[in-house]
Amino acid sequence: MKDIPWDAYQIFLTVARYGGLTGAAHATGLSAATLGRRVLQFEERLGRSLFHRSPTGYALTSDGQALFSELLVMEGAARRVEQWQSEAKGAVTIRIALGSWIGLFVSENVGSIVTRRDPIRLDLSIGEQRSQLSHREHHIGMRAHEPEEPNLAARLISEVAYAPFRRRNGVDYDRWIAVEEAEAHSAYLQWPHREKPGLSR
Repeated sequence: MKDIPWDAYQIFLTVARYGGLTGAAHATGLSAATLGRRVLQFEERLGRSLFHRSPTGYALTSDGQALFSELLVMEGAARRVEQWQSEAKGAVTIRIALGSWIGLFVSENVGSIVTRRDPIRLDLSIGEQRSQLSHREHHIGMRAHEPEEPNLAARLISEVAYAPFRRRNGVDYDRWIAVEEAEAHSAYLQWPHREKPGLSR
């Protein structure tokens, strides 16, 4: 037992969780054939049969279920040790620059981005001023337009539709609220200035 590496136990856990080799292959990046061979070698070294094999998948034997239960405890302890190590190093701060409406979206969904268990801390800078990334003032910039700087890597997250709106039951179409023209870097911020030149802010 002492000569069996931890990754062999992890492969067993993954195959047991997914109930077969196909799902485990997607999760680990290893081929189904490799996983099948590793599981068989693992069983041979333990001297126990851990799975009932069938065309529909892998089901745990009684020995397999006993080992699975014990390894869940070990896995939980290993994660707590990793968390303890991360806390000792301190959380890494990631600085993100966002426009106002993107900032609202991110702040409302921040729980889906980072949790208390993650060893990172988000520092959000929200404003219409163009984020500075080339000199690492921010690590990430989320913009409503493509970057013009040639040395930045960009990734399209999604397409967004936008439109002007008016006060409910309002009849005044000549009153507009807009960002200062000098700060209007995105198409949706520039639109009022193109369509209503000279408008007051």
